[in-house]
Amino acid sequence: VPEAGDRKADHQVGGHQKGRQDDSGLRNPAEQILLPLPTAHARQRLASGVLAFGEGRGKQIEGSGYPMNRIEETIALAPWTESVPRDWQVCRLDSVADVLFSNVDKHTIEGETPVLLCNYVDVYKNERITGALDFMEASADPREIEKFQIRRGDVLATKDSEEADDIAIPSLVAEDLPGVLCGYHLAMIRPRLSSVSGPFLAWLHASKSFRAQYEAKAVGVTRFGLSQYAFRAARIPLPPLPEQQRIVAYLDASCAAIDAAVAAKRRQLETLD
Repeated sequence: VPEAGDRKADHQVGGHQKGRQDDSGLRNPAEQILLPLPTAHARQRLASGVLAFGEGRGKQIEGSGYPMNRIEETIALAPWTESVPRDWQVCRLDSVADVLFSNVDKHTIEGETPVLLCNYVDVYKNERITGALDFMEASADPREIEKFQIRRGDVLATKDSEEADDIAIPSLVAEDLPGVLCGYHLAMIRPRLSSVSGPFLAWLHASKSFRAQYEAKAVGVTRFGLSQYAFRAARIPLPPLPEQQRIVAYLDASCAAIDAAVAAKRRQLETLD
């Protein structure tokens, strides 16, 4: 098989290489097919991987419910799955939360109910969604209001971006906000509180290493987007609820201390000016 870059291979791409003739006098088309030829080292690594994969086929990742024939994809998209503590699970997001894409646009239509919209920029620029934000006025029908009314503990995330590595940016709904709906271009993630807490999901989505799996599934050229399936199928580490709460408390306190230190330093710099 010719290596890539071989002049003979280049000639074959045109489909004119003379192949052997079979008994019928026709050329054998199989001889005109080009195959990629990895280096010897790469072939060795591939063979080892295939053998290891074959030995594990049919088994399951403990606690995840995923058969071993999907372990390769899981590790590629979420390599941290290999190092989670033993008492944690690894599961799909939609096994512990409901994921919806909002279709509520920014228009005000006569005959519809006036509402406020939590929009893309509100989520992208704020870690918490509270009543202090200046929400956009719009309108919606009863079905949209019932479906996309945001609640305390919901996580809203951006579902498209100009850069693939700047997608699925989260914001936690910190309080009940009657009349405020999740706006267009956002995913609304509603945790099932018996399994996972909203603040834990928000901190999880704030992690760039966690969001790498979204980056890998983002599709686009000048603007990248995620499908609803990409969110639902995202692998998440799932500690027991008490541990989720301890993790959230630690991150909240640590980040509050950092924010306070940054604010104090800014005040010092303003004094010098």
